[in-house]
Amino acid sequence: SQQFGNLSHDEMTHNAGFSSSTRGFSAGGSDAGKNNEIVSIEFQSKGNSADFGDATISYWYTTGGSNSTRGLTYGGETGSPSVSTNVIQYVTMATAGNASDFGDLTSIKYTPMGTGNSTRGICSGGYATTPGAVTNIIDYITIANTGNATDFGDLTAPRFGGGAVSNGSRACYGGGLTTGEAASNIID
Repeated sequence: SQQFGNLSHDEMTHNAGFSSSTRGFSAGGSDAGKNNEIVSIEFQSKGNSADFGDATISYWYTTGGSNSTRGLTYGGETGSPSVSTNVIQYVTMATAGNASDFGDLTSIKYTPMGTGNSTRGICSGGYATTPGAVTNIIDYITIANTGNATDFGDLTAPRFGGGAVSNGSRACYGGGLTTGEAASNIID
């Protein structure tokens, strides 16, 4: 691999990623503290990230997803002391600007796993600081319309912090941590 460029923060972690066919995005997250920054890169040319806009809240431990038009973030941890959130935010990826509120997840959680296709955004699992439990809930939204998420079903085991991918027809969730923060090798 080769270095593409640098993010605008020196230590950006626990952030959400999403993309269009021309741009890649990073939202929220930082070892230096929660932030509301959304940055983007242009895939066609190497270089550093550029400021795209601001999220509606400062947060980290979030996840993202997108279709070709909208980029979304789901949940996360915000506030001081830290609390989980159920906020879903979106940006229109073709035009720089601040995020807008999309709606709410069915539960408050951080470190969920997010993916989607051209029609639906899907957010699965996560950890809720209140009541302090790992969840197995799979939520979905229709990306073209703003509104609250709907319960789609359940993961085979509650977990958070795993990876998520989709080929447009099928979404897969792999790994993560279970209750007690034990590592999981499950792929759903």
